This record gives sequence, structure tokens and C-alpha cells, in this order.
Amino acid sequence: MTSVAGTAVAEGGRRSRGPVDPRLLRHARSSRAGIALLAAIGAAQAAATVALAVVVTGIVVRLAAAEPVGAGALAALAGVYAARAALTWAEQVAGRRTAARVTDELRRSVLAAALRRGPAWVAGHGSGRLVAVLGGGIDTLRPWFSGYLPSLVLGVALPPLVVAAMFFADPASAVVVLATLPLVPLLGALIGWATQRRAQERWQASARLAGHFLDAVRGIATLRLYGRAERQTAAVARMTDAHRAATVRVLRVAFLSSTALDLVGTLSVGLVAVEAGLRVAAGHLDLGPALLVILLAPEAYRPLREVAARFHASADAAAVIADVDQILTDAAPSRGSTTTGEAPGVVAAGVRVRHPGAAVDALRLPALAVHSGELVALRGPSGAGKTTTLRVLAGLQPVSAGSVAVGGGRPLYLPQDPTLPHARTVAEAVALDGETRPADAVVLGALRTVGLDTEILALPGGLDTPLGERGQGLSSGQRQRLALARLLRQAAAAPAVVLLDEPTAHLDAAAERRALAELHALAARGCAVLVVAHRPAVLAAADRTRRR
Repeated sequence: MTSVAGTAVAEGGRRSRGPVDPRLLRHARSSRAGIALLAAIGAAQAAATVALAVVVTGIVVRLAAAEPVGAGALAALAGVYAARAALTWAEQVAGRRTAARVTDELRRSVLAAALRRGPAWVAGHGSGRLVAVLGGGIDTLRPWFSGYLPSLVLGVALPPLVVAAMFFADPASAVVVLATLPLVPLLGALIGWATQRRAQERWQASARLAGHFLDAVRGIATLRLYGRAERQTAAVARMTDAHRAATVRVLRVAFLSSTALDLVGTLSVGLVAVEAGLRVAAGHLDLGPALLVILLAPEAYRPLREVAARFHASADAAAVIADVDQILTDAAPSRGSTTTGEAPGVVAAGVRVRHPGAAVDALRLPALAVHSGELVALRGPSGAGKTTTLRVLAGLQPVSAGSVAVGGGRPLYLPQDPTLPHARTVAEAVALDGETRPADAVVLGALRTVGLDTEILALPGGLDTPLGERGQGLSSGQRQRLALARLLRQAAAAPAVVLLDEPTAHLDAAAERRALAELHALAARGCAVLVVAHRPAVLAAADRTRRR
């Protein structure tokens, strides 16, 4: 999973997208109005900056000439300062609100895409990688809108306006600025490429850490059973340290880039100031134009320095938007089961499954069909691919080739290690969608079908025995039978394709007979039932048997 994530991110990062990634504008339509507003605010800030320099120059020249400063000039100075403050505030508000809208839109779009593509696609894409994108990944776009984008807009609007004003006041100083100004974006681009590479490494480390941590938490019970929990603790610690080191490298480059750009900008402004000052001292340049170019020179370099210094925010955003773009625009359909609204049934043809890195197929299924009203048993030795077959039919396992069509809506699937719904008690665990707590008689009837009623009533809490995460508080056999009881209720409510992986493995003979009778009743009501089984009673009860 992590290798796939790292490859995708690296491929997405290697493609240069320019200062504004078009994929972001394509997927986040709500950003367009905000970007237009930020552009207008940036243009107004540029005009206000030049106006402020002109007003300040006029006041200083009057004071130097011992002339009185009129109320109009002071009012103009106060007005320009107020306008700049208001524009700065508006820029921050617009940037933050746009960031909030975009992150909300993208998070909803990614969730909708994942639900639309189904569990098979999620399994192939990597659940840890998906969690990393939905969690802190999309949030890295906030600095892009609140910091980098406003600086970029100002960097486009302000330098040309400043250079034009300097040409009007003192062409020689404008030439100096034009000669040194390209050094800032050039140096920023060189540093930016290094920052982008570091950002890609950090994002890969983050996705790897998220995926491994999720896998470790899911398997913590098995790891503790075999005494391997401490080793996983060390592995998580190593990945956490790798993520920390990658983050520090990004920050180190960002800080060094800011220092280097400040040095270039300071030397360039100093060159303009010294050159103008010497000409004023020699009497070749008046005080007014000299003061104006000295005040304007820093403003020509400032926005470009800010853009380059904040390029790490753009690099982080590009690394994340590459994953978002792959989720939202991947043209290749997710191979797996497709559901229709027809009668319950399943047909598979030419299905092959090969796990990543494997040299041979894990499953080859030339043909399989289960029709409405049938109870079919799938038998075969361990490792023959029976469980993989059920996962493919359930839409949980992506396939390398072939087609699967499932009629009657989403199939009902019971694995060997089922996951119970989030329920506080045993009674709530057998509730259908929309139910809170079924009546005691309904719960007992469902539990009696799987031979679990006596065991649950013997517990201190009875039907209201509290359950922990994933049904903790019950044995693995009890959890499997409780999940079977709920699935049988679901299938009885509406005909569907029912896929069961050794459902009677934890049942005694009497409970097995009742469960098989219930499966026959489901088939009689129109369900298409496929059971993976080794036990003779299940094989004998099936309408037909298919061997793997």
C-alpha cells in the first residue's frame, strides 16, 4: 500500500503544473470566486502601495523645503494607510474563507468518489492512503489559499506597477531594479525545486505512517497473541521518526530559502539606495524622485520574496492534489462486482486476481453463476481461492481481469472474521438499518437461529450486554454467530445475494440444522445464496455444489 502511495505521489510531483495547479481549480469550483476576489484585492493593494509612496514622498519633500504640510496631504496619508489595512484584512478573510470552502468541497468529493467506486477500489487504492488524504492531507491546502496565493497575486500585480512608477521618477533606478529583479524568482525556483522534492518525501512518509499504523491497530489482537506487538511499536516509532525527519528537512529548506531571498532583496535595494543617494549628493537627482525610488524599490522585491519563501506551501498542496486528482479523475474503472436492480443473482466470467508483487494469480475463475432461489455450496481445499471468490463477488477485492455482475443490489457478505456494526449492546448488534433496539422476542428469535440465545442470556447483562469496538466482550465464535444472526435478518427483510464463508463453523449440530433451514427459507423467498463450506451437513443441504 505504501509503495503504491509513494509512487503515485512521486509521479504527480514530477509533472510541473506552474505556480497555480490547474487540477485544484478543476476539482474545487468553489475556489474560483475566491481567487477572483483575491486577485482584485491584490491589484488594489498594489495601487495603494504606490499611492502611499507618492504621498509620503510629497510630505517629506515639503518638510525638507520648510513648507507647511496641508490637511489634504495628511488626510490622504491617513486614507491610504487605512485602505492598506482594510485590504490586508480583506485578503486574510477572503483567503481563509476560500480555504475553508475548498477543503470542505474536496473532502466531500473524495468521500463521494470513494463510496461510488466501492470497497474493491478502496482496497486497491489503500485505505491508509485514503485516510491520509481525507485527514491532514486536504488541510495542507489551507496555507496555499491563506498565504501562498495572496502572495502570488501581489507578486504578479505589484512589481510591474512599481517599475513603471520608478521609470516615471528615475529611469536609471528602474533599470537597476529590472537588472536585479529576475534574480529573486530564479533563486526562488532553484530553492522551490528542492522544497518540492522534500515535500514529496514528507508526504510519502506521512502516507506510509498512516497506512502502517492503521494496519497495526487493526491487527493488535493477533500481534499480542503471537508476542509481536513490541516489534510493531518499534516499527511505528521508526516511521514516526522518518516523518519527523522529512518534516524538519522541509522546514530547514524553507528557512534557508527565506534567508537567501532576504539577502538578495536587501542587496538589491541597497544598490538602488546608494546609487540614488550618490546622485542626489552630486546634484544630478532631486530629492523627490530619489526618495520615491528608494521607497518603491523594496516593494518591487517584497512580493516575489514572499512567493518564493512560501513555495513550500505550494509544494505541499501539489503533493496532496496529485492524490486527490487520481481519486476524482481516474478514468480506469475499478474492476470488481457491479450491481444492478434485477432479481438477486450473480454471474462471473473469466475472473483473475493477482495480488501486488505476486508472480502467479491468486484466483482463476472461468465461470460461476448463482441464480435466485438457489443454495449453492462452494467447496475445495484450503488455499484454493474460495474466500477470494466471495470477496470478489462482494465487491471487496479488485480483479485483474474478467467481469462480475450482481443482481438485486449490494450483496450481503459474512466473512470468517466478521465486523459487527457499531452497537452498544448485543440487542442493538442484530438491529437492521433504521432500527435502534429490536424487541426482546425478535432478538431472541434471531439468536436462537444460530444457537446463541442461551449463551447470551447466561451473561450478566443478558440481551443488553455491552459490546466494545468490533464486538469486544464476546468470543470470536460468538461474534461470528451474532453477525450471522444479523445477516439472516437482513436477508429475510428483502431478497438479495447472500455470500457466507463457512457460516456454520462455530455451530453445534442442532444450531447448524436451524441455520441451514433458514438459508433454504431465504432461497425460497428469492435470495441467491452462495456458501463456502467444508462440513458435510452444509454440502448435503445445498441444491448444488461447485468445486474450486
